[in-house]
Amino acid sequence: MRNALVALSFAVAGVTLAACGGTTVDSDEVTASSSAPVVTTSSAPATSTSEKPSETPVDDALANEGAASEVSDFPEDTPKRPEKEEAYLEALRAAGVNVEGTEDQLLATASTLCGGETITRDAVAGQLIEQQRTSLDHEQLIKLIDEAAHANLC
Repeated sequence: MRNALVALSFAVAGVTLAACGGTTVDSDEVTASSSAPVVTTSSAPATSTSEKPSETPVDDALANEGAASEVSDFPEDTPKRPEKEEAYLEALRAAGVNVEGTEDQLLATASTLCGGETITRDAVAGQLIEQQRTSLDHEQLIKLIDEAAHANLC
């Protein structure tokens, strides 16, 4: 049974990775580009008057571009989730499941449970056990995930 769950977990992970597609860029594909565009302010011939050529919007943007400054206010590391989602994740944490880094996967699992599907729950529970994110056995963990999803999200 455990080998089947591990195999299912690998299958789910493989499908997920395959869906990402290939976005790798080889160094041969990269071309050099100039760091700033060349801007001309006027195409009219120079005159003997002291009129200043009109500035273009690009000139304004470059003129307002200042030196970099140090960032002193950092955004919070954790995204703000709806209260129901946080309650679901907190129920898992309270039962001893390390959900850090797997929150989105666990929320997607809860969504499938609310739709009546259980195969994702079973696979994710197997992954959490194999990754040693919990000391619960498989049956306890699937029951916990199911109850937490239905109590907080469904």
